[in-house]
Amino acid sequence: MKTINALTFRKKFGSTLDEVHNKKTCIIISRANKPLAVIIPYEDYKEQKEERARERRLRLAASKINKWRKKHAQQLKGLNSVEIIRKMRAER
Repeated sequence: MKTINALTFRKKFGSTLDEVHNKKTCIIISRANKPLAVIIPYEDYKEQKEERARERRLRLAASKINKWRKKHAQQLKGLNSVEIIRKMRAER
């Protein structure tokens, strides 16, 4: 990861974008030695966005399973996760 200051970024905006796109380099933009922003290739951004969406879906699914498990605690004694999911699907 490369760091440049804001003034340099303003002066070399086009070449900086080319570097990010062509060399797949992430660049940190700083002012007064404090990092302000990061420029990353679009492909990396897209992957991260998809990964966050997948994590949200998994958390939601886990939450639904936990709610269902609490609701049906007495009926679930002795069942493993696979049996619980099959039982949930059968109730749909």
